[in-house]
Amino acid sequence: MKPEPRIAQIECLASAWFRSHGKPVQAGCLVLSLVLVSPAIGAIETGEDNLVSGDCQALYERIGEYGVWDAAGYHPGQPGNTHVQVQTRDIGYRLNYRNDETGRVCAFTRVRIRLSVENLSSRIDWQPDGGMAPDCSSQRRDWHEAITRHEEAHVAANLGLEAAYNRDAPMQRYEMCEDTAEDARLALSERVSQAAGDAVRDMLKRIQAEVDRYHQRHGSHIPLPQCCRGRVGDG
Repeated sequence: MKPEPRIAQIECLASAWFRSHGKPVQAGCLVLSLVLVSPAIGAIETGEDNLVSGDCQALYERIGEYGVWDAAGYHPGQPGNTHVQVQTRDIGYRLNYRNDETGRVCAFTRVRIRLSVENLSSRIDWQPDGGMAPDCSSQRRDWHEAITRHEEAHVAANLGLEAAYNRDAPMQRYEMCEDTAEDARLALSERVSQAAGDAVRDMLKRIQAEVDRYHQRHGSHIPLPQCCRGRVGDG
C-alpha cells in the first residue's frame, strides 16, 4: 500500500525582495530537489511518512517503489533525499538618477547579491518486525548512519559553495534608462530581479555539479542493511 503523505503541497520559500523607494518587487522562486544530500550536519528527518515496519522484503519494496518522502514528493530507489532551496538574501539599494544624452531619465545603483542555501533532509526509518529485530539491530543502525554520512558530505559541500559565493560576490552596477523616472525605476528593479534569479540558477548548477562529482568518486547507491543482503534483490 502506498504511504499516505501528510503534506499535500510545499509553499516555495526561495524568494527575494528588492525595495526601491518603499515599493517591493518580488523576484522568482527556484527550488531544486537533489538525490541524497543533507540538512544541517548531523540532523536528518524521518517521521511517520518514512516509517517502514516489517522485514527486509518490505524495506526493499518501499525503497524500490516509492523511496523516501519529503516536501518534493517520493523519490523511488532512494532511502534518503534532501530538498535544497537557494534564495537571495535581503537586498537593499539606493537609487540614483541622471539624464542621458537623449534626455531620457536613467536610474542606476550598485548591488551585491548574496545567497542562502537551505538543506532539508529526510530518510527512511526502518523498524524490523519481531522476527528480524534481533538479527538486524546493529545493521539497521549502521545503515541509517551510512545514509546520514553520505548526506553530510553533500551538505558540507553545499555550505562551502555558499560561503565561497558570498565571499567573492562582486558589487555590480546596474542602470536602466526610460522616458520617465518611474519607468526607469521599474526597469531597474526588474533588472536587479533578473540578476538575482541568474545568481540562484548559477548556484543550483554549482550544487548539482558538486553532487555529480561526489557520486562519481564515492558512488550514490546505499545498499540494504547487511542482514538483508542475499534475502532480497539488493546486493
